Amino acid sequence: MDITNKPNYMFRQPGVDFFFRWRWWAAPVIFAPLALLILSMGFISQASIMLVCATFVVGVFFWTLFEYLMHRFMFHVLAQISGLSHFHYVIHGMHHEYPLDPYRVIFPPFLSLGLGSIIAGICALLLPQAWFFGFLAGFMTGYCWYEFVHYASHQIKWKNPWLKRLKRHHLLHHHNEAFKNKNYGVTTVLWDRVFSTYLL
Repeated sequence: MDITNKPNYMFRQPGVDFFFRWRWWAAPVIFAPLALLILSMGFISQASIMLVCATFVVGVFFWTLFEYLMHRFMFHVLAQISGLSHFHYVIHGMHHEYPLDPYRVIFPPFLSLGLGSIIAGICALLLPQAWFFGFLAGFMTGYCWYEFVHYASHQIKWKNPWLKRLKRHHLLHHHNEAFKNKNYGVTTVLWDRVFSTYLL
Protein backbone atom coordinates (compact mmCIF):
# COMPACT_ATOMS: atom_id res chain seq x y z
CA MET A 1 0.00 0.00 0.00
CA ASP A 2 1.36 3.40 -1.01
CA ILE A 3 0.66 6.01 1.68
CA THR A 4 1.88 9.00 -0.33
CA ASN A 5 -0.54 11.38 -2.02
CA LYS A 6 1.14 11.34 -5.43
CA PRO A 7 -1.09 10.66 -8.46
CA ASN A 8 -1.02 7.10 -9.73
CA TYR A 9 -2.00 5.78 -13.13
CA MET A 10 -4.24 2.81 -13.78
CA PHE A 11 -4.06 2.68 -17.57
CA ARG A 12 -1.16 3.20 -19.93
CA GLN A 13 -3.32 5.33 -22.23
CA PRO A 14 -3.66 8.81 -20.66
CA GLY A 15 -6.95 9.36 -22.50
CA VAL A 16 -8.48 6.32 -20.80
CA ASP A 17 -6.98 6.99 -17.39
CA PHE A 18 -8.41 10.52 -17.46
CA PHE A 19 -11.94 9.13 -16.99
CA PHE A 20 -10.91 7.38 -13.77
CA ARG A 21 -9.12 10.29 -12.08
CA TRP A 22 -11.43 12.83 -10.46
CA ARG A 23 -11.35 15.48 -7.77
CA TRP A 24 -13.83 15.00 -4.94
CA TRP A 25 -15.87 18.06 -5.93
CA ALA A 26 -16.86 16.48 -9.26
CA ALA A 27 -19.61 14.52 -7.48
CA PRO A 28 -21.40 17.49 -5.87
CA VAL A 29 -20.92 19.64 -8.98
CA ILE A 30 -22.78 17.00 -11.00
CA PHE A 31 -25.23 15.54 -8.50
CA ALA A 32 -26.15 18.46 -6.21
CA PRO A 33 -27.86 20.45 -9.02
CA LEU A 34 -29.64 17.26 -10.12
CA ALA A 35 -30.81 16.64 -6.57
CA LEU A 36 -32.03 20.24 -6.29
CA LEU A 37 -33.87 19.97 -9.60
CA ILE A 38 -35.55 16.72 -8.59
CA LEU A 39 -36.47 18.14 -5.19
CA SER A 40 -37.97 21.21 -6.89
CA MET A 41 -40.03 18.92 -9.09
CA GLY A 42 -41.35 17.31 -5.93
CA PHE A 43 -42.38 20.65 -4.49
CA ILE A 44 -44.32 21.62 -7.62
CA SER A 45 -45.94 18.20 -7.91
CA GLN A 46 -49.22 17.31 -6.24
CA ALA A 47 -47.39 15.90 -3.20
CA SER A 48 -47.52 17.91 0.02
CA ILE A 49 -44.44 19.80 1.16
CA MET A 50 -44.35 17.70 4.33
CA LEU A 51 -44.36 14.46 2.33
CA VAL A 52 -41.59 15.67 0.03
CA CYS A 53 -39.46 16.67 3.05
CA ALA A 54 -40.17 13.38 4.82
CA THR A 55 -39.26 11.26 1.79
CA PHE A 56 -36.12 13.38 1.32
CA VAL A 57 -34.98 12.41 4.83
CA VAL A 58 -35.84 8.77 4.13
CA GLY A 59 -33.78 8.96 0.93
CA VAL A 60 -30.74 10.26 2.82
CA PHE A 61 -31.16 7.52 5.41
CA PHE A 62 -31.56 4.84 2.74
CA TRP A 63 -28.36 6.08 1.09
CA THR A 64 -26.42 5.19 4.25
CA LEU A 65 -27.62 1.59 4.02
CA PHE A 66 -26.87 1.44 0.29
CA GLU A 67 -23.39 2.87 0.93
CA TYR A 68 -22.67 0.15 3.48
CA LEU A 69 -23.98 -2.69 1.30
CA MET A 70 -22.12 -1.46 -1.79
CA HIS A 71 -18.86 -1.10 0.09
CA ARG A 72 -19.12 -4.44 1.82
CA PHE A 73 -20.48 -6.66 -0.92
CA MET A 74 -19.71 -5.00 -4.27
CA PHE A 75 -16.41 -3.31 -3.50
CA HIS A 76 -14.95 -6.11 -1.38
CA VAL A 77 -16.63 -9.39 -2.32
CA LEU A 78 -15.82 -8.80 -6.01
CA ALA A 79 -12.12 -9.14 -5.20
CA GLN A 80 -12.74 -12.75 -4.19
CA ILE A 81 -14.57 -13.74 -7.40
CA SER A 82 -12.42 -15.29 -10.10
CA GLY A 83 -12.38 -13.22 -13.28
CA LEU A 84 -13.57 -10.00 -11.61
CA SER A 85 -10.37 -9.02 -9.86
CA HIS A 86 -9.41 -6.45 -12.53
CA PHE A 87 -12.87 -4.88 -12.48
CA HIS A 88 -12.67 -4.69 -8.69
CA TYR A 89 -9.23 -3.09 -8.89
CA VAL A 90 -10.55 -0.43 -11.27
CA ILE A 91 -13.55 0.55 -9.14
CA HIS A 92 -12.09 0.13 -5.65
CA GLY A 93 -8.89 -1.88 -5.34
CA MET A 94 -6.61 0.91 -6.52
CA HIS A 95 -8.06 3.20 -3.87
CA HIS A 96 -6.98 0.68 -1.22
CA GLU A 97 -3.53 0.44 -2.77
CA TYR A 98 -3.14 4.23 -2.95
CA PRO A 99 -5.52 5.55 -0.25
CA LEU A 100 -4.02 9.05 -0.19
CA ASP A 101 -4.15 9.66 -3.92
CA PRO A 102 -6.71 12.51 -4.10
CA TYR A 103 -7.68 11.53 -7.65
CA ARG A 104 -8.72 7.98 -6.69
CA VAL A 105 -11.09 8.67 -3.80
CA ILE A 106 -14.44 9.17 -5.51
CA PHE A 107 -16.35 6.74 -7.68
CA PRO A 108 -15.92 7.87 -11.32
CA PRO A 109 -18.92 10.14 -12.06
CA PHE A 110 -19.74 8.52 -15.38
CA LEU A 111 -20.16 5.22 -13.54
CA SER A 112 -22.15 6.93 -10.79
CA LEU A 113 -24.47 8.45 -13.40
CA GLY A 114 -25.04 5.04 -14.97
CA LEU A 115 -25.70 3.37 -11.64
CA GLY A 116 -27.82 6.32 -10.54
CA SER A 117 -29.97 6.03 -13.65
CA ILE A 118 -30.65 2.38 -12.84
CA ILE A 119 -31.54 3.26 -9.25
CA ALA A 120 -33.82 6.08 -10.41
CA GLY A 121 -35.58 3.66 -12.74
CA ILE A 122 -36.09 1.15 -9.95
CA CYS A 123 -37.44 3.90 -7.69
CA ALA A 124 -39.84 5.02 -10.39
CA LEU A 125 -41.16 1.47 -10.69
CA LEU A 126 -41.44 0.73 -6.98
CA LEU A 127 -42.34 4.02 -5.32
CA PRO A 128 -45.59 5.97 -5.51
CA GLN A 129 -45.12 9.11 -7.61
CA ALA A 130 -45.69 11.30 -4.55
CA TRP A 131 -42.68 9.68 -2.86
CA PHE A 132 -40.36 9.51 -5.85
CA PHE A 133 -38.93 13.03 -6.09
CA GLY A 134 -38.17 13.57 -2.41
CA PHE A 135 -36.68 10.11 -1.96
CA LEU A 136 -34.43 10.32 -5.02
CA ALA A 137 -33.26 13.85 -4.16
CA GLY A 138 -32.41 12.70 -0.63
CA PHE A 139 -30.58 9.64 -1.91
CA MET A 140 -28.47 11.79 -4.25
CA THR A 141 -27.76 14.29 -1.47
CA GLY A 142 -26.58 11.42 0.71
CA TYR A 143 -24.25 10.36 -2.09
CA CYS A 144 -22.74 13.85 -2.35
CA TRP A 145 -22.18 13.92 1.41
CA TYR A 146 -20.57 10.48 1.24
CA GLU A 147 -18.06 11.55 -1.42
CA PHE A 148 -17.09 14.61 0.62
CA VAL A 149 -16.73 12.68 3.90
CA HIS A 150 -14.76 9.95 2.12
CA TYR A 151 -12.39 12.46 0.55
CA ALA A 152 -12.03 14.40 3.78
CA SER A 153 -11.31 11.21 5.75
CA HIS A 154 -8.21 10.77 3.63
CA GLN A 155 -7.18 14.37 2.99
CA ILE A 156 -8.42 16.68 5.78
CA LYS A 157 -7.50 16.91 9.46
CA TRP A 158 -10.84 17.26 11.22
CA LYS A 159 -11.34 19.31 14.38
CA ASN A 160 -14.97 18.31 14.91
CA PRO A 161 -15.05 15.30 17.32
CA TRP A 162 -17.85 13.49 15.45
CA LEU A 163 -16.08 13.83 12.10
CA LYS A 164 -12.78 12.79 13.68
CA ARG A 165 -14.45 9.59 14.88
CA LEU A 166 -15.78 8.90 11.36
CA LYS A 167 -12.30 9.46 9.94
CA ARG A 168 -10.72 7.08 12.43
CA HIS A 169 -13.43 4.50 11.74
CA HIS A 170 -12.71 4.59 8.01
CA LEU A 171 -8.93 4.80 8.19
CA LEU A 172 -8.78 1.74 10.41
CA HIS A 173 -10.53 -0.10 7.58
CA HIS A 174 -7.70 0.96 5.26
CA HIS A 175 -4.59 0.78 7.38
CA ASN A 176 -5.12 -2.07 9.83
CA GLU A 177 -5.21 -5.64 8.57
CA ALA A 178 -7.58 -6.66 11.38
CA PHE A 179 -10.13 -4.16 10.04
CA LYS A 180 -10.05 -5.01 6.33
CA ASN A 181 -13.40 -6.81 6.62
CA LYS A 182 -14.81 -4.39 9.18
CA ASN A 183 -15.83 -0.73 9.37
CA TYR A 184 -17.47 -0.47 5.96
CA GLY A 185 -19.54 2.61 6.77
CA VAL A 186 -18.15 6.01 5.77
CA THR A 187 -20.85 8.54 6.68
CA THR A 188 -22.14 6.60 9.68
CA VAL A 189 -21.18 3.66 11.88
CA LEU A 190 -24.85 2.66 12.27
CA TRP A 191 -24.91 -0.22 9.81
CA ASP A 192 -21.57 -1.60 11.00
CA ARG A 193 -23.16 -1.85 14.42
CA VAL A 194 -26.37 -3.38 13.05
CA PHE A 195 -24.52 -6.02 11.00
CA SER A 196 -21.73 -6.67 13.54
CA THR A 197 -18.88 -5.33 11.42
CA TYR A 198 -18.00 -2.51 13.79
CA LEU A 199 -14.61 -2.46 15.50
CA LEU A 200 -12.99 0.26 17.58
